[in-house]
Amino acid sequence: VNLCAMTSEKTVSELIRNNKGIAGAAAIFTLLSIMYFFPPSDLKAGLPDFIVDYRVAWPLLTLTIASCFLVSWPIAFAMLFSFAGDFFGAYGSFVCQMGCFAAAHAFFIYFFSTRFKAVSTLSAIRMKIASRKDAETYNELRLKKIVVFCLACIVSMFFIAIFISFILPSIDKGMLRIGCGIYAGLISIMLGTALLQRDPGFGIGALLFVLSDLVLAWDKFVSPVEYRSFLVLIPYYAGQLLIWLRASIDNARRNKA
Repeated sequence: VNLCAMTSEKTVSELIRNNKGIAGAAAIFTLLSIMYFFPPSDLKAGLPDFIVDYRVAWPLLTLTIASCFLVSWPIAFAMLFSFAGDFFGAYGSFVCQMGCFAAAHAFFIYFFSTRFKAVSTLSAIRMKIASRKDAETYNELRLKKIVVFCLACIVSMFFIAIFISFILPSIDKGMLRIGCGIYAGLISIMLGTALLQRDPGFGIGALLFVLSDLVLAWDKFVSPVEYRSFLVLIPYYAGQLLIWLRASIDNARRNKA
């Protein structure tokens, strides 16, 4: 069923147009993301202080609520913990923020791993009943999967190397250093498993997420980054939206199958 869903002839644009829930959630998310960059003084003229002070978290709250109806449960929990991470970030608790995002990445990893396994299992089943010509085609696809796996490992190790070489030595507190090291490992694995999907939505979304966290860590532990808010939040919001959209499209295709 999952493979039939993924190979549906319906295009991404058709699925989004035909699903008002996906389109509506994406539109609200985008508007709230743009709202973050408005001057707080202007926003407080018409909105409560609490709404303005924690405005960084409301876009992910939108995806969290929509996830209850539009995506599978691992992505829904990933969005929920991302929202909690944004909330604690606005509150000023970096440790809680990092812990919530670590949990979000664990759910992303679970989703990407099970999705990759499902597709690979179905390909193996098809090979058993395929003709010799088809079997050769699937062998070529298997080789491509191996290449993609190697590239995913290389990209993930590249980001881990940057963190170990430049960011980790700048963290003074021992426990915080350990926590950040674990987090760096989780987000790198998340990126690797996303790249294994061989899907632009998941791959680019995860890459943007990692770049956002890299800028955030550099700004916090190494040296201040100019235009920090733009360089952190634009890739972060874009990455989350891409992953969520792609997951919601998968879910819509399953429901159509």
